[in-house]
Amino acid sequence: MNKEFKVKTRNIYKKGVGFKVSRSGIELFTECPCCFYLNNRLGIRRPSGPPFNINKAVDTLLKKEFDIHRARETKRGHDPFWKIGDYHAKN
Repeated sequence: MNKEFKVKTRNIYKKGVGFKVSRSGIELFTECPCCFYLNNRLGIRRPSGPPFNINKAVDTLLKKEFDIHRARETKRGHDPFWKIGDYHAKN
């Protein structure tokens, strides 16, 4: 994944010059003041989250696993000492 890293060049804070902050900018400040500073002072944007494809794949796998447990009427994942490898070794 060779994405070119780009630094933001517009709407960067400069002393003595008017500066606009959007609602999402205020939300960013409440979530992570450091990220807000990096974004608006240095032009370094916040990293994006995982792509939707990964979220969808994890959701599908979890649904399949819980469907198996519903069919067998077993409980899985409630014991804090279970390991992922145990499931495949026993079944």
